[in-house]
Amino acid sequence: MKLDWWAELDEPNYRPIEAAIRWGGLIAEEAEILAVVDSHGIPWPDATEFPQWACVQALAERLWDAIIYDRLPAWWIARSGRKMQAVESLPRAAPGLKIFHRDLKEWMIRRYPSQRPAFLFDEIERTEHAHVDAPKLQAVQAERDALQAQLNETDTMLQVTRQSLADVMAERDALHAQIVAMAAERDAALEKPFSTTERNSVLTVLAAVLDYSDIDPTARGSAKQVEGWTEQMGARVTDDTIRRIFSQIPAAVDSRRTK
Repeated sequence: MKLDWWAELDEPNYRPIEAAIRWGGLIAEEAEILAVVDSHGIPWPDATEFPQWACVQALAERLWDAIIYDRLPAWWIARSGRKMQAVESLPRAAPGLKIFHRDLKEWMIRRYPSQRPAFLFDEIERTEHAHVDAPKLQAVQAERDALQAQLNETDTMLQVTRQSLADVMAERDALHAQIVAMAAERDAALEKPFSTTERNSVLTVLAAVLDYSDIDPTARGSAKQVEGWTEQMGARVTDDTIRRIFSQIPAAVDSRRTK
């Protein structure tokens, strides 16, 4: 992927010595310190020339150690400003050796969490950091860990419950499918038309009932009489239908007599 080096160069960056000066709170003396560094070609201010800045030298050494041990990213910015490459072996005071603001801030948070220099952190970040109480922070962390453990346990229970619910639903669906199949078989059996043997058997039974009731199915008015009975039952069958059924009785009875 091609990088937009111009966009990278827009980000605030510092020479290691500049970062050390700001870290030590000596920004007012920065021009004087840099004049000595650049004129003499020495990496950091000489303690004999600037004894009051000994702390800056110590801070600068911390930065350089982080750079050479690859804990703090640093870059060599060419004069053209177009090309950058990772630092491997460069003089400590090289003007083109730069540390980007964001990298320095992230390193400071990791390596020196108790420090919040103003050139890296805004007022809100410094104020919030100043009010952090270590015991309270530990208590909050312990509470968070306990809540996380409880959340993990709840999540596990939820997964088990979901699996149990899925099993119950699968069993319900299987039973429902079985019931539907049984109902379909029942309906098919009910809708199946009579066979000839079954029809003849029913007509023979009907002939026996009529004979017991002294009704001749071939006699005039017998169909009308039976129509009246069905009407009394609340399930009226017309005399034409009854007459047609009666007409099938003789053949049915004869078929049974031959068995």
